[in-house]
Amino acid sequence: MSFNMLSIILSQNKLIGENFTDWKRNLNIVLTSEKHKFVLLEPCPPEPAANAAEAVRDAYEKWIVSDDMARYYMLASMSNVLQQQHQGMRTVAEIMASVQAMFGETSTRREANMVVASSSSSKKKKKISDKRKASLKAKKKVNKTEKKAAKGGKCFHCGKEGH
Repeated sequence: MSFNMLSIILSQNKLIGENFTDWKRNLNIVLTSEKHKFVLLEPCPPEPAANAAEAVRDAYEKWIVSDDMARYYMLASMSNVLQQQHQGMRTVAEIMASVQAMFGETSTRREANMVVASSSSSKKKKKISDKRKASLKAKKKVNKTEKKAAKGGKCFHCGKEGH
């Protein structure tokens, strides 16, 4: 795949926040096709000594080059504000951890809610949903009880005050 085709995919789907999941999926496609995704999964090997075997030096150099390319793809596919926030980070893994912390959890929750809503016919998901509803109902009951105890100062179980 040519650099221009990849640039189009990423430039049409720049990371702006709420599109984190789509952006990450597109980035993974590009990095996989260009054989750079491994830098997100593997730590940087230690810098080889001057007398290290050629294979060790090659592995290190391959990781550095791939990390640089992945970093360029990543930064180019972000909004200008996000580029400025992340341009000083040294590795793609650092950048990904940062954007994951900023947008990943929210996106993951939103996706999970969409999956549960779109496939409510699944018995397993229905059980999970029922358990969640029961848990929320129990929490509401506890909150109401706490409010009652706080208002009157009396225990709703035994009617005594102060505990």
